[in-house]
Amino acid sequence: MYRSKEDGEFEHVASISAHERKSYTDEQADKHTYYVTTVSENGQESQPSSKTTTN
Repeated sequence: MYRSKEDGEFEHVASISAHERKSYTDEQADKHTYYVTTVSENGQESQPSSKTTTN
């Protein structure tokens, strides 16, 4: 999971393995935009999902 920073760039903030519950909590979610990617078994990262906000 990636989250926007104040400068408009995105930072990696969470990884969720295939065996974990698929959830993420951010107490400052209303201040950020997010997107997700997937990583294949051979380490290839997908294109980013559509960006989303909580608003």
